[in-house]
Amino acid sequence: MIWSGIAWTSFVPTAFLISLLPGANQLLIVRNAVRQGSGDALAGLAGRLGGFVILIVIVAAGMGSVLTASPAAFGAMTWLGVAYLAWFGFVALLNASRTTAAFAPMPRSRRALTRQEFLVAITNPKALLLFAVILPQFISASGEATGRLLFVGLTYLAIEATVSSGYALLGARLRTFTTRTAAGCIDRISGLMFLGLAVYLALNGRV
Repeated sequence: MIWSGIAWTSFVPTAFLISLLPGANQLLIVRNAVRQGSGDALAGLAGRLGGFVILIVIVAAGMGSVLTASPAAFGAMTWLGVAYLAWFGFVALLNASRTTAAFAPMPRSRRALTRQEFLVAITNPKALLLFAVILPQFISASGEATGRLLFVGLTYLAIEATVSSGYALLGARLRTFTTRTAAGCIDRISGLMFLGLAVYLALNGRV
């Protein structure tokens, strides 16, 4: 059986802990929920999960080890992620100045939020390392290793979706008490954090 070769007692709490860490995507869903409500934020979550599905399939097909072993390939993906996070941070800071001015930026469509979540997820080398290096530690390499890796990856997606829904509800709760000035502060803080993540990723590479 595929599931018999998985260390569930250690995998499940580890997966919850990893998904709880406030990384780029969790920060993004809170920001989207504060600005547009939990419905739009959760709709955008589909983009993140779609990006993670692609990464899981790549890793299960054996390309994860190739990327993590190739400095050039991993470096290219790292810098792509750096560029997107930096750009998104800049846009958030720009929105902050607009929000605190005489007008607020127009709400984004659910398709745009989904695309945004997807791009943050697919260009984040940390996610690749999660699926290529960390999750395989909880499966048996004998027998159906590929099937187990896919099963573990899909289980992680269920945990990620659950935790992210909690982040979206938190953002929606904050939205109830958020004034225009506070919304601008949230944009400013999230913009600086995204820029900080970009700098951290650029300086640390594989870390």
